[in-house]
Amino acid sequence: MKLTIIKGRRNLQEIYDLVVEAYNKNEFSQMKELAFEFVNETRSSKEKTYKFNKVVNNTNVKDKLLMFITNLHMQDSKETASL
Repeated sequence: MKLTIIKGRRNLQEIYDLVVEAYNKNEFSQMKELAFEFVNETRSSKEKTYKFNKVVNNTNVKDKLLMFITNLHMQDSKETASL
């Protein structure tokens, strides 16, 4: 996969920490809002961003949402670690 750094993108760790904090507080609606923000900040194509947003929108269980965001975060970290 060829990655390019998109200018203006934030560090995802900050958003991920907020998602985990909302998870611990049992605030599912806030988790979803943060998950959409997380997906929009990832370094992915428009098609993947659309699919990721669709997954977030259709997720109704906080555990599954946290697992999805964690997997995205780990994948992004792995792919951008060498940059």
